[in-house]
Amino acid sequence: MTKQALQIIFCFWPALMLAQTNNIKIETNYNSKTFLNFVDSIEKQHHISFFFNKQWLDSVAVKQTQVPSSLEQVLKESFNGSDLNYLIDGSNIIITQNYKVRTTLPQQFFRAESQVWSILSDTTDLAYSFIGQAKKKDADNSITNIGNPSSKSKGDKGVVSGLVRNEENGEPLIGAQVYEKNAGKVTITDVYGYYSITLPKGNNEIVFKNFGRKDKIVSVMVYTDGTLNVEMKENPVQISEVVVTSDKGNQVKNLNIGVQSLKIEEIKQLPSFMGEVDIIKSTTLLPGVQTVGEG
Repeated sequence: MTKQALQIIFCFWPALMLAQTNNIKIETNYNSKTFLNFVDSIEKQHHISFFFNKQWLDSVAVKQTQVPSSLEQVLKESFNGSDLNYLIDGSNIIITQNYKVRTTLPQQFFRAESQVWSILSDTTDLAYSFIGQAKKKDADNSITNIGNPSSKSKGDKGVVSGLVRNEENGEPLIGAQVYEKNAGKVTITDVYGYYSITLPKGNNEIVFKNFGRKDKIVSVMVYTDGTLNVEMKENPVQISEVVVTSDKGNQVKNLNIGVQSLKIEEIKQLPSFMGEVDIIKSTTLLPGVQTVGEG
């Protein structure tokens, strides 16, 4: 066999394997059987391998509407209406949950990042995972990669930094608290909404808190230094109405500006006129008493 013939075979080998796997006929009725038993049986009968998490398929039953049927048709019927997806890659069948696996990049993927993700904003059933920060919208239980997994940088820590913004208008959030649950590292955002925190490499959970905002928890896998930008949703604080009360017994009944009292002994000592003491005139001589004239 010539070298050119070998090159042609190697070029078309993946396509041939894919076609063979798609054309596998299922001649046994597996309807209502557990999917795990179905996988075990098919792997023994055919030279193919399934890759999946067993927890995803514990309660999944096979749906097979006709016999014989193709392997791909059984997979479609069994996963229809669920969050499970499959990819046939030669003799390997990869099963995923919540997102599909694609073997090709979308068009214009290498444009500016913001433009790329605006193109993909309507894609809800697909997650693109590449070197750098993985982004999957509304996936609170996903893990975000920080840094380059293939990097062999020294040290056991990485610096995670980024911006914390208001989701509604994109404005920076000042004084937002950023901390890691297990490492005990805490920091806050500056006037530009920027933060920086040093974390151990590996799995970490970063918590973002800000008054009037819903807490955000992001699970990250830290490989090297990297960026993590976060947007926080509004969460208005509801407070009860304020009631002002007063104690009736403490109300003011009268108002006395000043009172001056004179004892009998003091009256006797006042100067007299024609043998009688004029109390009214004498009071004008007391400290603090002023008259404005007679009238």
